[in-house]
Amino acid sequence: MFRFAAANHVTRSRGFRCYRAGVFAVALLGLLTLGSSQARASHIDCGATLMTSVILDGDLTDCPADGLIVGADNITIDLNGHTIDGPGTDDFRWDGVDNGAGHDRVTVKNGTIQDFGGDGVYIDNGGMANGLENLVLADNGIGSEVIASQTNSIQGATIEENHAFGIVVGESSHTRIQNSVIAQNEADGILARNSSENVFDKNYIDAGAFGTGMQVLGGSGNKITQNVITTSAHSFDGIFFASDAGVISKNDVHGFVDAAVFISGGEGQGGTRIEKNSVHDNGLGVLVRGNPFFCCLTGLVISKNVVFDNEVVGIGVRDVAEASVDSNFVHDNGLGVGVKNSIGVEATGSEVVANRSNGNADDGIQVLVPGTTITGNSANFNANYGIQAVVGAVDGGHNMARGNGNPAQCLNVSCGP
Repeated sequence: MFRFAAANHVTRSRGFRCYRAGVFAVALLGLLTLGSSQARASHIDCGATLMTSVILDGDLTDCPADGLIVGADNITIDLNGHTIDGPGTDDFRWDGVDNGAGHDRVTVKNGTIQDFGGDGVYIDNGGMANGLENLVLADNGIGSEVIASQTNSIQGATIEENHAFGIVVGESSHTRIQNSVIAQNEADGILARNSSENVFDKNYIDAGAFGTGMQVLGGSGNKITQNVITTSAHSFDGIFFASDAGVISKNDVHGFVDAAVFISGGEGQGGTRIEKNSVHDNGLGVLVRGNPFFCCLTGLVISKNVVFDNEVVGIGVRDVAEASVDSNFVHDNGLGVGVKNSIGVEATGSEVVANRSNGNADDGIQVLVPGTTITGNSANFNANYGIQAVVGAVDGGHNMARGNGNPAQCLNVSCGP
């Protein structure tokens, strides 16, 4: 429920932009506008429209509207260790730094932006190559929002305790969010919607109680790599991914009530690679699920992950065609690896190859989809079968099982010791 409420926050804040234009027509009569002759001035006031680079010489406290407004390309706003403080978070119209006009190559760095009802930093209208560096964005409506823009970056930021999302990337491409701490925001840490070719790399994300660590909805070619994603507030999902041809690689995802990594989609979606992640201590580990009404996710690769201590299932694949589950080390989960379809769904052609699935509280590997190829797996010391397959599964040979609770060791597939 909160996901939709939080999404409305974005809509409301954007809806107030039109109203803001009328307010500015009156308010800007009393604002300081910096011309070229004032390029090196370091003292500015709340609401200034910046036409050249500035270095703040003090805090801007209790700004009644926007903190600063970007008025030109190719400028740097150096907060110089100071704070831009807003009017409170009840009014969605105001941002700490407003680049809604879409200026290019603007850098905002080295300070704190807090207590604005809109965004800490707002970029829209095709703004390109803007950078946020070494900022603390806290107690705002949204930490930072990048809309309809390209090649922007957030580096070395701390984005925490904002009242909706930490970061929103919407209808944008080639955004890079890197080396940042994104913690305890009320909705998702990062929400990317209808955006492509973005990179989320080497961040520490601590999800708040009412959101996920990350949601990626729509778009294609997004990469989530080398992040630590966890929750100290018992959040539900670590990564919720409904996008095409993505890469989720080398992340450590742990502590979530539901799924650490939840891949969702329907007909025509797929091609995502989930590789070399450490997924542990969740309700479910890696869960990949197609839409049973439209069928089916296709062409996913789940490879070389280490998946352990997840309560229900380590790796679960449902309503997915032509998936490859290979070379994963899965141990001490409820069910180790599970492949199944919903009633009436005929997603086939997947393969389960060269996995090790040991010490799980149910089967090591359970394949309930005819036409799935099972080859070269090792499944030992599981509570039930090592490998349980449905009639019609394809035995690719070289499977091994020993020490499992069911003395048969394997069902409908041959297993050596």
